[in-house]
Amino acid sequence: MTLRERIRAVVDRHVATVGTADADAFAALYAPDAAFEDPAGSAPYVGREAIRAQFASVIGESVRQRRAV
Repeated sequence: MTLRERIRAVVDRHVATVGTADADAFAALYAPDAAFEDPAGSAPYVGREAIRAQFASVIGESVRQRRAV
């Protein structure tokens, strides 16, 4: 597998995982000591649990907003 194919596979896996809204699966994409930076400008979320909690929070808010419509 070429580098380009490997990068594409990682991006595809990330997008597919986000689409499942599974916070545990999303966090598992990251190294145990990873830092996730929210593009909204908040402080980085460090570690899988912090990444999982932030993703769950964002997905939960998204679901609540869809239900309100």
